[in-house]
Amino acid sequence: MILTREFLDKGKTSRGGWTREQLRMVGVSWPPVQGWQLGVLGVEVTDTLAETFLTLGRVRKKTLTPKATPELLSRKNDLSAKRKSRKRVGLNKGSWAKATRAKLLSKENMAESHIDALLSGLPVVFRREHPLVVDKTQYFLDFIVISIKAPRRKLRLAIEVDGGYHSTPAQMEKDRIRERNLLATSRVNAILRIDASAALLMAKDELYRLMLGIKMGSVKIV
Repeated sequence: MILTREFLDKGKTSRGGWTREQLRMVGVSWPPVQGWQLGVLGVEVTDTLAETFLTLGRVRKKTLTPKATPELLSRKNDLSAKRKSRKRVGLNKGSWAKATRAKLLSKENMAESHIDALLSGLPVVFRREHPLVVDKTQYFLDFIVISIKAPRRKLRLAIEVDGGYHSTPAQMEKDRIRERNLLATSRVNAILRIDASAALLMAKDELYRLMLGIKMGSVKIV
């Protein structure tokens, strides 16, 4: 049999495409490049191969489109209701977060800007001025390092760049409460506090070593 566009369309799955096995049968490597169909039009294949090609598409359609039974619909509705009722502790996308984050980012802070530049040059995924809500208390982290790409490691490390006022007894007590609350949630696994003066002198390699060596559940002060 000769491959035609009509034949290829007839073998499509319910998603409007073809499976990896179907493409292999007509000599197309995975992933397929755009316009691969033109390369196989007019190619002659056996009747057995053609029938298998169509069968694979039909099987895929049956697998992906189960009959909407009352039980299936009920289960789907239950899952949807559970998702809506689930309260997420962590990132709050309310207007307070957006407005406050924009305000914090607009402020000039040389120490934070330097740490931002260092993190941008490292194989990490991070976010600056990250909002969190813990037990109805609103927090902003100077930085949250979500993961390290190499070696691949999930981290969720909060980095706080502390100005001089953090050395006062009252602020130190507030910081201790803040640390305890942050570590009590899975949204933060460790905290690295860096004095602003030390942050300005920090090199990229030094910051990277600190992140790699920090223990989960700990607070490290530099």
